[in-house]
Amino acid sequence: MFRIHHRLAPLLILGVIGCPVDDDDTVADDDATDDEGPVGDWVQVSAGDWHTCALDGGGAVTCWGWDEHGQASAPEGTFDEIDAGGHHSCARAGGAVQCWGRDHAGQLQVPDGSYVGVGIGYWHSCAAATAGDITCWGWDFYEQVSAAPAEGDFARAEVGVAHSCGLGENGEISCWGRDQVGQSTPPAGPFAEVAVGYNHGCGLLQDGTLRCWGWNAHGQTNAPSGTFKQVSGGDRHSCGVLEDGTAQCWGDNTHGKSTPPTTESFVMVGVKSNHSCGLTTSGTITCWGDDTHGLVSS
Repeated sequence: MFRIHHRLAPLLILGVIGCPVDDDDTVADDDATDDEGPVGDWVQVSAGDWHTCALDGGGAVTCWGWDEHGQASAPEGTFDEIDAGGHHSCARAGGAVQCWGRDHAGQLQVPDGSYVGVGIGYWHSCAAATAGDITCWGWDFYEQVSAAPAEGDFARAEVGVAHSCGLGENGEISCWGRDQVGQSTPPAGPFAEVAVGYNHGCGLLQDGTLRCWGWNAHGQTNAPSGTFKQVSGGDRHSCGVLEDGTAQCWGDNTHGKSTPPTTESFVMVGVKSNHSCGLTTSGTITCWGDDTHGLVSS
């Protein structure tokens, strides 16, 4: 596992990523190793398919890991938010979103507009616009792009493999796209946060309890009891942070991705296909799980 040191307050913004998709929209696992990651003044980290990106206190983005499509070749500039996806990554600077990496499905072709948040998946991306609607672009086989709400009061967009979700200012979650296992049928809120996994989702209710829905073959929607302050959904597992700073994960534990350190106090976690990362209260980022292509190390 690795630690990334920083001195600034963290941005509790998570993205959802994708991995190589099988017939059931799941991914294959590889072997894991642990190593020491980059040291820097970081404020956000986002783990993608087989790469990871981090945002430092000056707004610069650094990525590492698998870079066959340029997904780990971050552009220069000053950014406010990052998100690492399947074979591409995106960053937001003010209202502008910039993406890099693979573009075979148009996932880098950001529509004109002003955005307040960006969420990217395997082959498509979505962003909440300053006007309150959601704009998506890229792969659209299940209408996960074209069915995005054209109007509304959305504050956040989150993306899975073949579906997308948005969190409204009223605390309700709306989802669209593929729904073969109920991943686009969220429960009623009001929610304070939504986290979208590949084929499932989890929402943090305003009272701090969790509700998850969708594909549950590995127990990834069996949310534990307790009062949480943050949640993240991956492929076959999910993780959250309790009010006392304890990280808790549920679902598949291949490579130890659902076994967070017990000696750390966290403010947020971000989980992906085969690894997980957590930002600690002491200002470090610790990652655990599969390190193929440098998922958790530089």
